[in-house]
Amino acid sequence: MATEDRAEAKLAGGEHAHTILNKHPGLGGDAGRLENIAYFAAPRNNGFKMMPNEI
Repeated sequence: MATEDRAEAKLAGGEHAHTILNKHPGLGGDAGRLENIAYFAAPRNNGFKMMPNEI
C-alpha cells in the first residue's frame, strides 16, 4: 500500500519482513528525490523518492 506520504510493504503477510516509509518534507514540502542514478545497470531512470523508515 502506498500514498504520496507513506509506503508500506510486507513479505509473507508481515511474517518475514515489514517496512514502513514516511515522507519527510524537504525545503519545497516534497520528499527528496534522486534522479538518473545508475541502478541495476539501468542507464537512466525517472527518480526515486527518498523516505526514512519508521522504527
